[in-house]
Amino acid sequence: MFLNGILLYGRQSKWVRSRYKWLVALVLFLTGGIVLLIHRSKTFDVNLFFAECMTPAVFSVLDYGLERLSFKLHNRKLYLWLRWSDDIDNKNLKFKTSDRIFSIFLLYTIIALLILPIVLLKKIYS
Repeated sequence: MFLNGILLYGRQSKWVRSRYKWLVALVLFLTGGIVLLIHRSKTFDVNLFFAECMTPAVFSVLDYGLERLSFKLHNRKLYLWLRWSDDIDNKNLKFKTSDRIFSIFLLYTIIALLILPIVLLKKIYS
C-alpha cells in the first residue's frame, strides 16, 4: 500500500524513471484486476490487497501526466514541494505555484488511492 509514497518520493531515482517501473506497475495492475474479476475471494482483506495492487499504475499515470504538464508550462520537470523530498532541500530551485499545487495534488492522490479501494469494496460487498 505504501508503494505510491515510494514512487512519489523516489521520483529522482533511476529505477523510478526507467521502463521497469512501468513494467512492474502494469504487471501489478493486470494481476490485481484479473484476480479481482476471476477469483473473488470471500475474504475482504484478500480482495483489498489485490485492489491496492492496482493503485501504483494509476498513480504513475497521474504523475506522468503532471510531469508532462509541467514541461509544457515551465520547460522543466516538476519540482516536488513536499517535506523530506530532495527538491525542497535544494536551495537553488525556484518553486512556482503550479509545483506546489501539483505536489499537494499528488499527495492527496496517494491518500485517495489508499481509501478508494476500501470504499469501493465495501460498497460491492454490502
